[in-house]
Amino acid sequence: MPAPGPHPAWLLAAQRITRRVNAVFLAVSGGLAAAIMLVILQDVVRRYAFNDPSAWVLDICSFMLVYLFFLALAPALEAGSHVSVDLFRQLIPDRYRRRVLLLGGALTVGFGAILCFMLFNDTVEAFADDNPFPASTIPMKMKYIWMVGPLGAAQFVLTALVLLATGMREAGD
Repeated sequence: MPAPGPHPAWLLAAQRITRRVNAVFLAVSGGLAAAIMLVILQDVVRRYAFNDPSAWVLDICSFMLVYLFFLALAPALEAGSHVSVDLFRQLIPDRYRRRVLLLGGALTVGFGAILCFMLFNDTVEAFADDNPFPASTIPMKMKYIWMVGPLGAAQFVLTALVLLATGMREAGD
């Protein structure tokens, strides 16, 4: 276990950077959520008030939802908003709780790394193929949809690593 005490400068810098990037990702995600709501609202008004629905609404909202999801991954992890199993936490003896939490952090890093790797491969393939998104009314290239995946997953991994390193430092306290 690392020595307890104040966090080293590299960890404080990593925390500061991930928090700032996560704040930007969260703001963009919030903007996308508002945009999705407004696009759907305008379609509802056009459909029911003027009998003139938009053909592009489902596509654009689907594209924005992909961006919203991947940009919100890391901020949700940082805020502790991801799914966790609190039901069993009370069943774990106190002396093992920190170790179990650290194991969970390590597994989160591993999951994020696998996700990032797989998304990166799919994104490289999308750039190589340069195909449009299938069955879409909007002629959008798939590469522009896929490219947010590795970005969001990489930030998720960095956030998970910072949280794990912080948890390891604090576990020594």
